Amino acid sequence: WIRADTAVLFSSNSSIAAMSFSPSGRYIVLGHENGTLDVFDVVRFGSFTLDSKWEKSVKCLRWSDDGRFLCASNETGSVLVMEVEMSAQVGGEGKKRARHEEAD
Repeated sequence: WIRADTAVLFSSNSSIAAMSFSPSGRYIVLGHENGTLDVFDVVRFGSFTLDSKWEKSVKCLRWSDDGRFLCASNETGSVLVMEVEMSAQVGGEGKKRARHEEAD
């Protein structure tokens, strides 16, 4: 879990392997040992999961300077680049759209 000011945000049932703040500081992405990517909106206290389709541990996370893209890599060396659309309100747990491409 992550403590953000006075709210406690819970992540998936897997251990956190990587973490990154968006350039604006509004979003935190957590990469887990099971390949899951959880994104938290620290302003609205909402969260959503991005489907990486990985079963291997996330090792590195990096946002683009404009916060539009998220790059993740896992322990096998696979790299995933996602265009994350956060324009819709994050009101609670759910899934957001992410267009992604994977390269080995």
